[in-house]
Amino acid sequence: MEKPVYEKIFDILRAKGMTQKDFSKATGIPESTISDWKKKKFNPGLDKIPVICQVLGVSSAELLETENNSETQDFRYYLSEDEKELIDKYRLINDIDKEHIRAYTRFLLNMFVEK
Repeated sequence: MEKPVYEKIFDILRAKGMTQKDFSKATGIPESTISDWKKKKFNPGLDKIPVICQVLGVSSAELLETENNSETQDFRYYLSEDEKELIDKYRLINDIDKEHIRAYTRFLLNMFVEK
């Protein structure tokens, strides 16, 4: 079952490391309203969707999507600005350098992440 819009918003906020207070300031939506979405389990009004999407960096189609599309659902990630920057720069380099970066990343991950 597809998540309600308010749950998607909170998932994206967590992924971006954004607090409800920061989100409130950026959107102009009162913190109490944002808290009510979670507490009372209701979605924001459609008039708020454009500013929410702009602040969260997602499309309205992605936020409002209700059809469960398993092909894209499994691979949907909400990236932080740092992650977007890394991906954008990675896409600019040649294939040989990409392989060097992948090898070095695997080496680093093996040092820091337990298997």
